[in-house]
Amino acid sequence: MVTCFNEIADDPDCRVVVVSGAGKLFTAGIDLMDMASDVLQPEGDDTARISWNIRKIIAKYQETFTVIEKCPKPVIVAVHGACVGGGVDLITACDIRLCTQDAWFQVKEVDIGLAADVGTLQRLPKVIGSRR
Repeated sequence: MVTCFNEIADDPDCRVVVVSGAGKLFTAGIDLMDMASDVLQPEGDDTARISWNIRKIIAKYQETFTVIEKCPKPVIVAVHGACVGGGVDLITACDIRLCTQDAWFQVKEVDIGLAADVGTLQRLPKVIGSRR
């Protein structure tokens, strides 16, 4: 996605970006099995190096969504059905969010003991506002 949005940013023919999902739902979120192989099963015995490698992996995930937020073109997202986990990270990085009546949202990371640290924690309060 980083390469795609970098190309979009430099494309003078592109004026706006529309992101949507295909099928019955917008997104079920990040593939946890793919992520688990990178983050939850690090190689080696050196805790500092393991932590540094995990930090680099998470930074790559964060960059995937930050590139959307930094895109100089307006980014519109069209959400239908489920928008789970990483999907919430994605939509909070967009400029405009359009949702069908059946759209629903869930920050699923907390249910499995993870922090939603690839964008949701920073961006969601800006999208929905803070309650006093």
